[in-house]
This record gives sequence, C-alpha cells and structure tokens, in this order.
Amino acid sequence: MDQNKGLLKDVSQGGAAIEAEANALSDRIALVLTDISNEVFGILGKVVYSKKTASGTYHLGVSFDADHKENVEFVSNAVRLYHYTKKQSV
Repeated sequence: MDQNKGLLKDVSQGGAAIEAEANALSDRIALVLTDISNEVFGILGKVVYSKKTASGTYHLGVSFDADHKENVEFVSNAVRLYHYTKKQSV
C-alpha cells in the first residue's frame, strides 16, 4: 500500500477535501488520522476529484464508502482533533 501525506482541508458526512503531497495512485483511498492520544482512526473512500496545484501539491476530493454512523464518527473525531490542535497552537 502506498502512503501519501496530506492536510484535511474540509470534511463533511459524505466526504473530504484533502491537500496531498502527491497524487492518489488509485481511485480507492484509506484516510487515516492519529488523535492526541495516538489512537488511529480512519475511513475508506473513493477519489472523485484530483487536480495538481501551482505549488505542486494535489487537491483531492474523496467520497466516503462507509455507512452513515461510521461517517459521522470519523467526522466527529476529525473535528475534535482540529479543535484540540487549534487550541494548542494559540
């Protein structure tokens, strides 16, 4: 499995927008995040959009494959992590 680092730019119950270091090599993707206690959580999805930026990164649009409950759990964890890291940087 190839790995690619990126920033989660936007997330909703249906999918996510990511700015990645490299283009996705497949239309299938596993988004994996590590929370503040080093617990790993993730979700499977399909790459529905990919565009190279002027800076050389890639904007990826991902549609989640999971059921509603799993989507909401992933989004909740991602938002919680965002707010925690934002608070720590102030």
